[in-house]
Amino acid sequence: MRQMDLKIELHGTPQSNSNAIEDDLTAKLNALQVDNATIDEVSSLCNMVSQFKNSTSRTRPKKLRKRLSSSGRDALRLLDLNLDSYASNMVEKFGNQRSGCLDTDYELFRSVDSASQQTFMVWLPLLRLLEEDESTALQANGLPNSLSRKVNFRFLESMLRSQAELLKTILEHSWKLARDEDVFIAEARKLTTRIHEMLQNLEWKASKFSVESIYLDNTTRFASTLTLVPATSFLTQIMEVIITEQKITSGLSWNARETARLKILEHTLFRPGLLGELIRSLVGDYCGSWDLNQAAIKNLQDLAQIGGNGDVFLNEIIVGIYNTMDQAILQRCGLPALRKLIKYDEEILRLLLQDLDFKVEFEASWGTHCESRIYATKMATGISKWLNEEFRRSLNGSFNGKLWTQNIARITELFGLQETIITAFLNHCIIRRSIKEGGAFLRYLFDPVSPVPEIQVLDGLLCEHFPGECQLKSVRDSLLTSLSIQQHLDSSSWLGLVFLSEKDIELVYKPDSVTPVRLPKSLQSSWDNVSGRYLSDQNPAAYKKKLTLIPMLNTVELQMPFICSNSKPLVLQLNLLQASVLMQFDQCNNLSFQDLLDRTEIDTFHLQMSLQSLVNTGLLLQKDNHYTFNDVFEPAKLTNGSNIVRVDFRGYQRSRK
Repeated sequence: MRQMDLKIELHGTPQSNSNAIEDDLTAKLNALQVDNATIDEVSSLCNMVSQFKNSTSRTRPKKLRKRLSSSGRDALRLLDLNLDSYASNMVEKFGNQRSGCLDTDYELFRSVDSASQQTFMVWLPLLRLLEEDESTALQANGLPNSLSRKVNFRFLESMLRSQAELLKTILEHSWKLARDEDVFIAEARKLTTRIHEMLQNLEWKASKFSVESIYLDNTTRFASTLTLVPATSFLTQIMEVIITEQKITSGLSWNARETARLKILEHTLFRPGLLGELIRSLVGDYCGSWDLNQAAIKNLQDLAQIGGNGDVFLNEIIVGIYNTMDQAILQRCGLPALRKLIKYDEEILRLLLQDLDFKVEFEASWGTHCESRIYATKMATGISKWLNEEFRRSLNGSFNGKLWTQNIARITELFGLQETIITAFLNHCIIRRSIKEGGAFLRYLFDPVSPVPEIQVLDGLLCEHFPGECQLKSVRDSLLTSLSIQQHLDSSSWLGLVFLSEKDIELVYKPDSVTPVRLPKSLQSSWDNVSGRYLSDQNPAAYKKKLTLIPMLNTVELQMPFICSNSKPLVLQLNLLQASVLMQFDQCNNLSFQDLLDRTEIDTFHLQMSLQSLVNTGLLLQKDNHYTFNDVFEPAKLTNGSNIVRVDFRGYQRSRK
């Protein structure tokens, strides 16, 4: 490298040995090469400059001091040009040694940049010394302000002048390395900050080169490639990405860093559908760590509000809580898991509703969602069916009535299900079984020895959680009255009648019109006996209507002329329509459809259904439009030693325990 000659000239009468020092300083400055100078050599020059200034500062006339200042500026200018020349040579060296492989070129860049900085640091003390007392003159004459402060950017500035696109590529590669491995973060941050500061201190404008603009474009591309798996750890991964970016760009403006953060959120967390998946994942993780999940949920709430996705967060929380509970019920998750899920949902709401603005919006949307007939009925029905299954499995004594009652009450409060849960419970667990199983179920239900599971739950809801609930009390009283009447009607106990109010009946049956039926003589006689006994025990003035039989909702037990494998006579449970049809074959073994229509006066549709169910069961044989009683009927295999078979309207045989 050719170094420019440096000569400091003083004019006027010399003082002391200043001329000798000046000549020696000039000679040494001209002799030294920028890239070969050592720290000791530059220190020696600094000492000479200091001695020269000290020897002339006290006695020199004002005019002479002014000329000395001019000489200092000349020295600075020449040294500045030599340093620029060195930087240009280093850029040229980098360009000549490039291989085209980005990883290799980046390592070469680091090496050249580091060597340049070390060289500039060697000359830094001399630059600072020459700048002393010259700052005002430097600014007045349009020279660069504080060359020593900008010496760290010499190589980068020279590269920007001749290789701007390559400098951009190197900068972006440093970000990629930092994102891949934390060990490169400090290096990327340092390079980003240096280039950004260099651009801010340039005396000329670098067109179309802005670190912040390049970074935002690069971050947008980077964020769009992220494919983080939506899971409980998803938010942690996003935060790690954001923290890495914040570390890299600590030297940039707050606005650029915040914009980049929102870009990352926009292409990850706020990507269509992704926020919902994440929320549902967190809401469904009720067996995980609450401490970890609550922090994630709260962070999600804050981020969603910042990103303008507060309404999405609100909706997904509501749907997520409901769907998680619905699935747990559908999959019969078990009582311990159900209790854990209820507590988890309660904790989520307690956490989120601390935000009063969110609370107002949530309560309005939550109420609308839960009060929807579709959602409320579905959940209430699911709980009731699950509970009914638990009742039937409770013969081994494992049922915990108190815990179940508490769970039902908490779910009811959480989802606002009081009306629907009571209706569903009475419908699926009490009334339907009372109608289908008749007196046998009533005797089981009101067992005087020990309260059965159904009564434990019914009484628990009525006494502890919903005191004074009219429908619970009405159904309980009606069933107890039904049992009392049946106990006084031993001769007609096979009718299995259940007495319910019209309102209670509407829980399971809402006929458009009463289905007509002519009862067989034995049935009619029994019904007259029951009706008379019932009305005689009641206050007739309290009833505006007489007792009404609803054919499809009354169970009749008929003892058949068949012996089961357990040597017991077969007993069929049928509804009133089926029983009325089957009893017609007591007097005649073969009847046509028209014969049955005339004898029973059942409408055509329900008669066809009744006949088809009996044919499907095998009790009747059909040929053309005639029906014959099957004398060789064999019931389906019975379990648990039972001899009772329930025949539903589709003709399926169901063994009763």
